[in-house]
Amino acid sequence: NHDKLRGLRHLEIRNCPNIGDDALKNLYNKNFRNLKSIALEDISFTDIFLNSISVHADLLNLESLVLIKNSVATESGFERFLSSQYLKNLKSLHLENLEGCNGNSMKSLAKNKPKLTFINLATTGEIMNEDFIAMSKSGLFNHVETLIFNDCSELDNEAITEIFENQANISFKNVKMEAETIFQNQVLVRISASQNPFFL
Repeated sequence: NHDKLRGLRHLEIRNCPNIGDDALKNLYNKNFRNLKSIALEDISFTDIFLNSISVHADLLNLESLVLIKNSVATESGFERFLSSQYLKNLKSLHLENLEGCNGNSMKSLAKNKPKLTFINLATTGEIMNEDFIAMSKSGLFNHVETLIFNDCSELDNEAITEIFENQANISFKNVKMEAETIFQNQVLVRISASQNPFFL
């Protein structure tokens, strides 16, 4: 019964690879316009779904977005979705293992200047040093309290030291990194001695 779902505030669908664009569009268009949070993991949505919801003013209600494990949606789909003017109230963003999501997608999001306090870019290897630095300079990290960038294989010392040493407007409460990322010990020492001494 669609009416019973109209007041839904939080949607989480995980590990259902047979769910695709048509089902998601139908659910969103008819029932989920009051959603505060969306979490989709291992769902086979494509650019069709991303494009269809990117024009919904109801996204203004969305505060938390989690997208994990998708190899179907493309770079252009993520760019259009993340550049939606209706995502400006987003507070928490978790993007992980998305083949089509890269630095251009994140820079598109930065144009809306959302006041994100939580960003998880785990296993997002296509975000390069220059993308990360551009995201910082755009103001995307201005309100961030927790930043996670595990296994972002293209990031190295240059991007991280640039942000922590030269972007005075950034003050993270928590920073989480894993050994698999390409950092030298000196970077961690320099970060821990900076204005951002708190680590997960």
